[in-house]
Amino acid sequence: MLNKEQKLASEINHSRVLVLAGPGTGKTTTLISRYKHLINKGTKPEEIICCTFSRKASDEIKSRIVKETDIEVKSLPIGTFHSLARRTITKLAHKIGITDPKEVLTDKNCVDIINKIKSENKELLKDLKFNDQLPSNIIEYIDGIREKLIDPEDAAIEASETGNKKDILYAEIYKKYEEYLTDNQLVDYIQSAVRNSDEADIDQESRNVEAERASVMGDVELENPVQQPQATGQVNAAQFQALFPNDPTGAAIAMRGRKNV
Repeated sequence: MLNKEQKLASEINHSRVLVLAGPGTGKTTTLISRYKHLINKGTKPEEIICCTFSRKASDEIKSRIVKETDIEVKSLPIGTFHSLARRTITKLAHKIGITDPKEVLTDKNCVDIINKIKSENKELLKDLKFNDQLPSNIIEYIDGIREKLIDPEDAAIEASETGNKKDILYAEIYKKYEEYLTDNQLVDYIQSAVRNSDEADIDQESRNVEAERASVMGDVELENPVQQPQATGQVNAAQFQALFPNDPTGAAIAMRGRKNV
């Protein structure tokens, strides 16, 4: 049984919806109810992209949809952001200039690549403190700058403008890291998400690869700066399309909770 607020969130018909809710407030229940509402309104299951961060939450959503709707979810776009991004990359690889990667790099793979770059460019980081040379700190910088949708060239410009020596050197490592991934036809998790946000050169038919008309629903934490416009409620059409490029109608619902809930 839904309460008043949950019912409103699940049945609202506005084109873009942001629901702010803390832990234990029934976000998943509301998300499932929203899914059922869209189905009852005539939306096809394959036209609803339903995503979350963890596999556990994804499995729960799938299980509850099967239980409450009798819909077979195996081939539907329901899963984690990473799994859906991976699926999209597989379909759009030829459009973004890469060969479909056979696997997404693990954290260890990324560390190994950074160590390889360091060993081949020993002079580059010699003036940095020991902690600043650790692969984990370099990767943290790369992930953070990527999540702001800043490419290596712009990262170098930004770093030079601030005059921060560490960031200038990190930006150079970032450039070499991206070049390594491109040259070896590799992709990591952050890159997969960024590539799914940066589709300016992809035609409309390919952008809507999951469906001709997609409704996007997500149980998200919005700790990521890329998603911050939604966390503050400042969602305009352009920002929305950057966040949800596969949602031409803007018919999405984003459920914001706290991290690790």
